[in-house]
Amino acid sequence: MITTLAIDSLLIPTEAGLTFDQTYAQLRAEKLNRTADGSASLRRLWDNKLATTITGKGWIPSGFEALDTGATVTLKCAMPRHAASASTTVTLPAARRSDTDHEPVGYAVVGDHLVETPITNLAAILAGSTDDATLTAVTGATGYRVSYLPQFSALILSATSKGSNDATFEWSLEAEQV
Repeated sequence: MITTLAIDSLLIPTEAGLTFDQTYAQLRAEKLNRTADGSASLRRLWDNKLATTITGKGWIPSGFEALDTGATVTLKCAMPRHAASASTTVTLPAARRSDTDHEPVGYAVVGDHLVETPITNLAAILAGSTDDATLTAVTGATGYRVSYLPQFSALILSATSKGSNDATFEWSLEAEQV
């Protein structure tokens, strides 16, 4: 799987991200309420939004100078996430990449290893007609996973770049799904 980070039309070239990290965090609005006897209940207003921090280092600048902090962009992530199931049907989030060379990949959990297995309905997933990936069964599998790359509309909270006299450039980006 080729993984290219893209922010709208800005592609971050491999030379800008020779080392690369991306962190995901689930965002949700929730409040823990306690009653007089101390028991708890959780009130959730919304969830399933992502926040991400992306950092990299390379031989050339990232190109973040072209980004408008505070603007809504399409963020095509480059670090995979996994969706899991005990069965051969794994539900993927709608906010995922489907562009060429960024397709989801199926795995069976066999013992303590992941074994790649085909997604039989990949064309339907890429066309957006289903979010349920059907994987080919593997003998001895105790579960299944699908690796996918998130893609979502996000607000850029910060974008920084730094150059060093050793001809390296470091950069970071913080964004949250709208």
